[in-house]
Amino acid sequence: MPNTSDRKVEYRDRVNVFWKGSQQTFQRTIELVTGIDLSSNSLSDGIPEEIIYLQGLRFLKLSRNNLSGSIPERIGMLDLLESLDFSWNELSGVIPQSISNLSCLSTLDLSNNDLWGKIPHRKPASKAC
Repeated sequence: MPNTSDRKVEYRDRVNVFWKGSQQTFQRTIELVTGIDLSSNSLSDGIPEEIIYLQGLRFLKLSRNNLSGSIPERIGMLDLLESLDFSWNELSGVIPQSISNLSCLSTLDLSNNDLWGKIPHRKPASKAC
């Protein structure tokens, strides 16, 4: 049986996109993905932990869906992220402290969820955003 941790490493440089009945696979270009806007798409379940592999992301908008569960703790690894919008979902739990690692973040919208805790103070930018 294959090791699941090996499988995760295998997919770090590959994205499969299913769109209008067909599948496209993008390999070794994952860092070229700089923004995702999947707002108002009736998405459900949780935010996948694998989102952190998209290291080139500058904006991530998943608002107005039916996403539940918590915000991935390692969301702070997306160190180029400038805008993060998880508003109008069904997210719950504590706001992850790792958000403070998002030194380029200028827009954060977590409204209309069941999240709690303080929004962590952002650390000063260590590199150009």
